[in-house]
Amino acid sequence: SVWRPLVRHALLFVLAIVAAQIVAWPRYDISPFRTDIALEYARLLLNFGVFFLAAFFIYYHGRKLILQMSAVILLSFAAILPAYIPRWQMNFISHDRLSGLLENPIVFGAWAMAAFFIGLGFFLSSKKVYAKVLLGAVLALFANFILWSNTRSVWIALIAGIIVLVLLYYLKDRNFRKIEWILSITLIAFLAGYVIFAYTPQRHRTNVEER
Repeated sequence: SVWRPLVRHALLFVLAIVAAQIVAWPRYDISPFRTDIALEYARLLLNFGVFFLAAFFIYYHGRKLILQMSAVILLSFAAILPAYIPRWQMNFISHDRLSGLLENPIVFGAWAMAAFFIGLGFFLSSKKVYAKVLLGAVLALFANFILWSNTRSVWIALIAGIIVLVLLYYLKDRNFRKIEWILSITLIAFLAGYVIFAYTPQRHRTNVEER
């Protein structure tokens, strides 16, 4: 199977990192048994697991699971909710910026932006009012994540993505109703996300206004 050598090499890579830290421990005081280091191992294993799981489904099922996989990405916001609890924030924050489980706020911001567009797509295609309300709340959370990541490149990319999306709907079928939905729900989501950000308890508050 094509997966066996990939999994084997991934495990060897993780074990090599552990071994290197054990060897370097006396010199640099980076014990692999510290809680924060153990958490980094858990993040590393999670990232490997998500990558290989996604690669497996894409390789064997292709387009059939795009909708389901998009829904999983959209629902992944639940894993970041503990960041709103002050005593758990240290596990999700990097230099006062939200980094989620990805350790890097820039990477996390890009992920949150992609999830925002996926949620926006579900919102536009949904016909039921309760579904739109629920998706609107999820979009507000992702907007909050994007602001909290404090990543200006993601903010610019999101604005560019909204402009491209509006142009596509305009050039395709002059669908002004959906264009209005795109602009209004994006504005509302980010206003709500900003309010959530303002009232979120934070040990070290990120200054979004300055950036």
